[in-house]
Amino acid sequence: MHLDPSSDEFTMVNLCPACFGSDLCPQFYHGDISLIGISKLKYLKGSKNVFSGKLSSNRVILKRLAHDWEITNLDKLLCDKANLKPCKVNEAVGFLIGNSIDTPNEYHLMNLIKTFESSTDVIQCPSERLLTYLFNQLNVKRNSIDFQMMQFSKLGELLYSLLLNPEAVILQIGSY
Repeated sequence: MHLDPSSDEFTMVNLCPACFGSDLCPQFYHGDISLIGISKLKYLKGSKNVFSGKLSSNRVILKRLAHDWEITNLDKLLCDKANLKPCKVNEAVGFLIGNSIDTPNEYHLMNLIKTFESSTDVIQCPSERLLTYLFNQLNVKRNSIDFQMMQFSKLGELLYSLLLNPEAVILQIGSY
């Protein structure tokens, strides 16, 4: 059996905003991204979630930035925090973000981060200054998106990445 990078099972898009982002979804769904070599084989799916592939004609490495068990543990934590039964992690993230709002359309970063528990260095000992810096840098890098008015889905994607593995956020800040 082959892994299909355009499938919901592979992209996990059904979990958004509890995901790593949605910027590349069109490339996955239009077949611009394909798996090559043994990465195509479903039964050899690596626990590290690293795959060889092609984006158009360029060779790429696809990585989910976490092991399956780490994703499962974070999803369980978010569902437990939201106290939703039954729970879908995307609904839990939306619920927790909604509960962190002090006034309509105003997100206080520390209140939002304190809603979650994580062992990542960025979240483990957060400061308002650090979080504001991260959000402001991404704001500048992402065509001046206003995080105060940001859609739940994009804020959820950002928070999920910070909670699970902030490498992608840090790379985005330094790569432009």
